[in-house]
Amino acid sequence: FSIAEEVSKCLQAKDTSLQDGLSAVNLASNFYERQRSFEAFNLFYDGVIRVAENLEIGQPLLPRYRRPPARLDSGSRPHCFATPKEYYRHLYLQACDLLQNELKERFDQKENLAPVLALESLLIKA
Repeated sequence: FSIAEEVSKCLQAKDTSLQDGLSAVNLASNFYERQRSFEAFNLFYDGVIRVAENLEIGQPLLPRYRRPPARLDSGSRPHCFATPKEYYRHLYLQACDLLQNELKERFDQKENLAPVLALESLLIKA
């Protein structure tokens, strides 16, 4: 997820315009959207497995099942993943969604940014 680092560098640079910053954020958002595919996850997961083998770390395991306290338990059976890959895919998709939603929440302010963008464009063209 080095795209986040690139966006951070772009946003913190002295000479970055608002339009450049928003373009970098849109690129990152599109990147995270593309990462939500089976192919992207499989590439990521296979890479993690290779690194784990090189470091002589065991294969990923499912986390131990923990029963909720009786006062919080509704009586229904919780979802159990069949394989570690399914479990980690679920977490991977949650992370991609979280990153994408946070970028949207922070930078998708068209009504507030429109006057600033227009002023910036005017100053740059002048």
